[in-house]
Parts: sequence; structure tokens; C-alpha cells
Amino acid sequence: MMIDANIKNDKGELQSVVRTSLFIRGIGGFGHKGTIKTVYPPIPKRAADMVKEEKTTPNQAFFYRLCNDRNPLHADPEMAKMGGFNQPILHGLCFKGITARSIQ
Repeated sequence: MMIDANIKNDKGELQSVVRTSLFIRGIGGFGHKGTIKTVYPPIPKRAADMVKEEKTTPNQAFFYRLCNDRNPLHADPEMAKMGGFNQPILHGLCFKGITARSIQ
């Protein structure tokens, strides 16, 4: 399932499209094994509108676990290695919050 949200300025001009893809077990619509039905727009061939670095702390994922996301990929080094990472990674929703704070 895919959902597009159009972001427009106060003049009604399209500024960006936020595309969300959901994988919901049992809903279907994914084609046959090995095929991809969703076509994403190409990445623009221009510089980014904004680049900004935000520092996170090594224990930030542990604090974020207080939101009840207990996926061991974010805390257990062995699970992170099984997922192909050198160390536990920060939660995607935490990164989304950091990004939202960064661009305001």
C-alpha cells in the first residue's frame, strides 16, 4: 500500500510529495515474489536544498526504548550484526523526530 501526501505553499503550488509505503501482512497487492510494483520518482540531479548534521548520543536508542520500541536491533550488538550493522542503530521514528526538529 502506498500513500502520497502533497505539500503545497500558501499559493497552492506543489512544494514536495511525501510518499509512504506500508507493508501490511495479508493485504496483498505486492505482485509475485521478486517483482516490485511500486515505482518511485527519480532522485533530482541537483544539490540538496539543505544539509545539516545533528549529533546524537551513543545511549540515545536506550532512552528511545522508553517509547516501548523494544526491537533488539537498537540495543543488542549481536542482533545489529545479524542485521548487517556494525553496532546497534537508532530507531527510524527517533530519526524522524530529529529531522523534524532540525528543519523547523
